[in-house]
Parts: sequence; structure tokens; C-alpha cells
Amino acid sequence: MEIGIKDFIIAIITTNRDFVDSSTAPLFIAENEEDKERIALLVSKTTMGMVHDIGHGTYIIVKHWYLMKVIVLKIIYTTKKDNYAAVKAAYTHLQLNQEISEQDINMEPMRFYYLGLDRDGNEIYVINYYKDKHIYKNIVEGLARIYEDNVLIVDMD
Repeated sequence: MEIGIKDFIIAIITTNRDFVDSSTAPLFIAENEEDKERIALLVSKTTMGMVHDIGHGTYIIVKHWYLMKVIVLKIIYTTKKDNYAAVKAAYTHLQLNQEISEQDINMEPMRFYYLGLDRDGNEIYVINYYKDKHIYKNIVEGLARIYEDNVLIVDMD
């Protein structure tokens, strides 16, 4: 029998100061819903945690034990021409209601941008492959085979 802590709260983000009092996890007080979404996205991306809406204007970011052991899939939204479409599709996949800013769509070519984990534990990325889709696809699929990762490429063009 395995005994131990399997999940833990990494952070709490809220717009409702009266709902939360935490001494065990960092607490972020957001000014509004948009700020709450932005903070949740940044914290979940940097910690590889999963965002959960617990109501009352509050999100918790949880590190799940099973996610630390197995990443089910890397889903990569790709584009050559339409960065906005790739980012919007990834945000929709992650169920983020955040506005897409100019900074979000100004991607350096051939650089992976990690956006977070979906509810199934899949890592979500976006990339602008810039010139040759076939070269990019061969590189990604080759790396996936080397590292034994499962990759799904979603081309937005």
C-alpha cells in the first residue's frame, strides 16, 4: 500500500479576499477576473500545475502526483502565418477566457511556447514554424521518438 501526499496546492488566486485565508500556499489577490486569469496562467505555466476553479472568484493551482510521473501527450498548435489562430486554439483547449495580447502572438520562429496543462494532463504548446513545415514536423517527431513522448501536432494553417 502506498501512503503519502499525492496532490498539493501550489497557489491560490482570488478576487474575493474574504473567501480565502491561507498560511500553507502562496495567495495571490487579483484585481479583477482578467487579472485572475493572467496570474493563474503564469503560475500554472511556471509550475506545471493544473488550474481548478473552486468558485467564489477563486482558483487553486494543484500539482497532481500522477502528472509528475506521466505526461500523457504533448499537443502542439502550429502555424506559419496565423499566430493568433494557434494561440486562440490553445487557449480554447485550456479553457482560458483571457484576452490574447500582442505579446501572446509575437512568437519567435521555431521556438516552443508552453501554455500549460489541460484537464487530462496534456502539455499544451504553440509554435510558429516559420518556413518549412516538413522540416519542423520531422524534427518534432524525431525528438518525440528519442524521448518516447507522444506528440499531437495541430496545424492551424
